[in-house]
Amino acid sequence: VVAGRGSRSTLWLQIIADAFGMPVQPLTTADQSAVGAAMLAATGTGNLTIAEATTRWPAYGAMLEPNPPTHRRYAELLPIFRSAYLRHRDDFAALSKLSERP
Repeated sequence: VVAGRGSRSTLWLQIIADAFGMPVQPLTTADQSAVGAAMLAATGTGNLTIAEATTRWPAYGAMLEPNPPTHRRYAELLPIFRSAYLRHRDDFAALSKLSERP
């Protein structure tokens, strides 16, 4: 399940499904944080059980299945990404500091 602004992008959802090799299903409820807070309040006051809240609240969009060839490609690229990241971690920190300056 994917929530938030990124869940509105079919491309982003497909990238997540392909990268993890798992189906992805977006939540379609707007303002999920506010709805979640309301659910907690309703369960805290005894107006709703946790089971009721978790079955009534979610509204799901279409499930996206991973593309197996793309997933395999991501799996091949992951060790290269990890290696590059470790070698350049200090560079990323330096670039981040530079971007904070006016």
